[in-house]
Amino acid sequence: MADVDRTLAASRVTTMEDVVAQRLSKPRFLATILAVFGFLALALTATDVRGANNNWCATYTKPENENCTFATFEQCQATVWGVGGWCRPNPLPDHAASS
Repeated sequence: MADVDRTLAASRVTTMEDVVAQRLSKPRFLATILAVFGFLALALTATDVRGANNNWCATYTKPENENCTFATFEQCQATVWGVGGWCRPNPLPDHAASS
């Protein structure tokens, strides 16, 4: 019985290297998982500019300018939100530049 107790006690003893390896492996694992999910999110939400319909134009007030490269109204609104301007449908949706 004493031999079994000593064997169990010996198996529970860990070296300092084991403790350090365990502590370092968890953050590294989490960082890898976060990086993978970040890459997937970026890859799945990326928009191909050539495939965009350019259905919306952002007209800026200062300086007076127009950008007709937005596929959705929401993209256009997000762009003019802080700089001032408005969004309108692109009269030439197959072209990036409008009249």
